[in-house]
Amino acid sequence: MAKDAVAALVARGGFAPVRRLVINAGMPRSGSSWLYNAMRLLLEASTLPGEFSHYWIADLTPDTKLTPVTLIKVHSYHPLLAGRAAAIVYSYRDVRDALASRARFTGTAQVVGEASYYVRHDRRWRERANCVVRYEDLRADADGVVRAVAKALGAETVDFAAIKASLAGVSEEYRRSKHITHGGSGTWQASLSPEVVAAIERRHRDWLVENRYPVSDPPPGPWDRLRRGFWRLVR
Repeated sequence: MAKDAVAALVARGGFAPVRRLVINAGMPRSGSSWLYNAMRLLLEASTLPGEFSHYWIADLTPDTKLTPVTLIKVHSYHPLLAGRAAAIVYSYRDVRDALASRARFTGTAQVVGEASYYVRHDRRWRERANCVVRYEDLRADADGVVRAVAKALGAETVDFAAIKASLAGVSEEYRRSKHITHGGSGTWQASLSPEVVAAIERRHRDWLVENRYPVSDPPPGPWDRLRRGFWRLVR
């Protein structure tokens, strides 16, 4: 397992060569793969040859040779990585859209518990993140987001025109591979069942409201408030 590989790397001193660990931590289906490529390009452009490497956490093994500057992409909160990171860029999205997009992309069922998993890890990553990216902002102003990420990474002197051109190629590749299933916001309204939407909103109304996402069900009654309090305790 990826977590076991990270623990093994730590135990054998595999992180010793790393002067700067950078984490791309994103809620699934929140544009995190695009951001990972943006971070990769920014770090490649601002790091000496041979000193930079990048990995999806699932590709790490106990024998992975890390470099002085290492970028790791991850979704689930990982305390060992978070504790060692010099910079963390985290992306999020309306949890209903994230669930709907994952269901379209993987063909899996819509599971309310998965949305709860997203919210739990969202709160943990945000406590540690240096830069938090809202999916809707990424869609509306990708250039502005890249510049904000560059500032968080200390890569503000790179050639942004070259980075932008490379990212255009990344976006086209994602479209061809159908990695992007829709790309819009509010797609949950046509993709998720009313039962799943109602359950998510009962459990995570506070999170949706805090993050300025519309909630369709009526204000909660006493039993709903009690149940919501329970989910906040166990997150």
